[in-house]
Amino acid sequence: MNREEACPTVRVPESMSAVVAGYVWKRDKVGESGGAVYRLHGKPGAPDLYLKHGKSAVADAIADEMARLRWLAGRLPVPAVAHFTCTVDEAWLLMTAVPGQTAYQLLLADPGQRDVVVDALAEFLKRLHAIPTSSCPFNSDHAYRLGLARSRIEAGVVDEEDFDDERAGWTAQQCGTRCRSCCRSRPIR
Repeated sequence: MNREEACPTVRVPESMSAVVAGYVWKRDKVGESGGAVYRLHGKPGAPDLYLKHGKSAVADAIADEMARLRWLAGRLPVPAVAHFTCTVDEAWLLMTAVPGQTAYQLLLADPGQRDVVVDALAEFLKRLHAIPTSSCPFNSDHAYRLGLARSRIEAGVVDEEDFDDERAGWTAQQCGTRCRSCCRSRPIR
């Protein structure tokens, strides 16, 4: 599966235009973030870059990603933030490419590498979870995530056609109510 397609250069904010000049652009066709992801490559003597762009709630998510990448730098191998620009309703995040291949690419090339890929992912998660939560300035605990879900339900932005088979035919309100009562009865780990 070809995950990218060639595309023309995209208009970016003036503060970023000199940095992206001279690159060949490809748009990522995979993902459901609602934003656009581009791979910039082929500029002589320059590293490959990735650009994420989004508006509204996607812009907020991109700004959050930028903050988390900057915080994780030095703790884990993450892309470096090369440039970040945001306005009231739009965000652009330019990052360095991390060397290597995705798990998807490795398994596509050699499905027999499944154990190696799973072990590598497990090792990465072990490193991630070894970072002391007391030093993390971000919150994504149970109560916070449920609050975000409630806000999405109330704003009418939940795609009810995308529920799993067990919840097919439910309304977002039903799902939110049942989740809240179910989650209250379980200990938070």
